[in-house]
Amino acid sequence: MGTKEKEQARGLITSLYEENYRTMMSMIAKDLVCNPIAEDIVQDTFCEAMRNWEKLLVHENPGGWLMDTAKYKMLSVKKRINSRSLRETMEMEEEWEYLENEYGLVEVNLLFDSSLTLREKTLFHMFYLEGYSMREIAQAEGISEGNCRVKMHRIRDKLRKYLEAESPQFRKRR
Repeated sequence: MGTKEKEQARGLITSLYEENYRTMMSMIAKDLVCNPIAEDIVQDTFCEAMRNWEKLLVHENPGGWLMDTAKYKMLSVKKRINSRSLRETMEMEEEWEYLENEYGLVEVNLLFDSSLTLREKTLFHMFYLEGYSMREIAQAEGISEGNCRVKMHRIRDKLRKYLEAESPQFRKRR
C-alpha cells in the first residue's frame, strides 16, 4: 500500500469511525449489556474495515456495511458466550446437586473453608454463583483473561483433588 492509498484508507476509516462509532456502540452494548465486549466488537469491526478499505471505497453504503459486519461479529460472540455458559452452568449444576446430596450445604461450606483460600472462594463465587464472565473477573483482578482461566482451572482442580482425597464416593462417581 502506497502513501496515497494509506492516506485514502485512513481518511475513509476515520470518517466512518466518526459517523458510526456511537451508533455501533449503542446497538451492541444494548444487546450484550457489557461495554468492554461491545468495545472489542466495534474495534474488530473497524479492523475488518481496514482490511477491506478498497471494497468500502466503492461500496454504495459503507456505514451499512459496518453495521452488518458489527451485527455478525456480535452474533458470533453471543453464540460463543451462550454455548459456553450453558455448558458450564449445566456442569456446575450437576456438581452442586451432587455436593448437596452427598454432603449437604454445611459440608459444602466446610469443603470450601478447608480447601480454598479466601481469594479462591471469592473468584469461585464470582464466576459460578454471580455469573461474572472470565473477562470481567480478569479485569477486576488486573490480569489477562488467559491467566484468569488458568486460575479458575486450578481452583476447580484443587476442589476436585480435595474431594477425591476425602470421599471415596466422589472417586467412584468420576
